[in-house]
Amino acid sequence: MASGQTRQKMNANQKIFLAIAVFGVLSDQIVKKAALVFLSGRPLYAGDFLGLEVYKNYGAAFGAPVSAGIFYPAVLIFLAALLYAWPARLASAKRAGKMSRVESAAFSLVFAGALSNTIDRVSLGYIVDFISINRLLFFNFADAMIVIGAVIILNGLLRKK
Repeated sequence: MASGQTRQKMNANQKIFLAIAVFGVLSDQIVKKAALVFLSGRPLYAGDFLGLEVYKNYGAAFGAPVSAGIFYPAVLIFLAALLYAWPARLASAKRAGKMSRVESAAFSLVFAGALSNTIDRVSLGYIVDFISINRLLFFNFADAMIVIGAVIILNGLLRKK
């Protein structure tokens, strides 16, 4: 470091964001790899409703068959906006002292889920889904992180108004 520069410590919200993001991406990727090894060609179902079955998702969220035309650019724009919005929000909230740890965790869940699914899409050409509901809806932990984080964020926005 040059003289006169100081290194800023991470605040609690930044530590929460980083910890959840790293844990979320790593755990999702590990579980997806395990699903590919142990569930490929060998689905497990508890009745007809809920099961574990590998589904290679070349489409959109939750295995929905959607044309890639506008979906993938929209996801990339969303990720870019999130990468910009969270630090900007954190900086403004830090000044105002308003960002809660819950809000930081929620942004981190959305980021981790989106990043993990993007890793699949780039490295495999598809997203590994392995949780099945009624053999019609397929998703993974990353999808769940995105939905849970988004619900928490929306709830916080609605409560502030």
